[in-house]
Amino acid sequence: PAKSPYFSYLLYHELGHYFGLNEEYEGGGRTEIEFAANIKEPWSQNIVFLPETGIHWLKWEEFVSDETPIPTPETDWKPGNYGAYRGGYADSISNFGKSHKPGYNCVMNSGPNFCEICKKGIRDVILHDIGIHNHELQ
Repeated sequence: PAKSPYFSYLLYHELGHYFGLNEEYEGGGRTEIEFAANIKEPWSQNIVFLPETGIHWLKWEEFVSDETPIPTPETDWKPGNYGAYRGGYADSISNFGKSHKPGYNCVMNSGPNFCEICKKGIRDVILHDIGIHNHELQ
């Protein structure tokens, strides 16, 4: 794959999985969620099942404007306009409901770069693993 023009993208995307990020594109095959029969919410930082409307259900609430409708229609997408857009490969498993992602154009959804939510997720994992907690950074 090193000779493929998509090699760098593939490395970034798979690195995202290493830090706990989930697929943001729709469809896909079997997922780890299938094997967690009682899961109420995916552990990934960039996917939410959204049991109700309202911003407080979002793991990335700090990146979403209070005026953004939740769930967020695809037609509202503009770069940096985060919300709860339909998608993520967990949506292929009907007994868990529908999954939502923060936006479009992220490496986890075939985009060129990580979105702000995924960057924060990666940063949080690194800080946790080296023993620094968010409250220590303030």
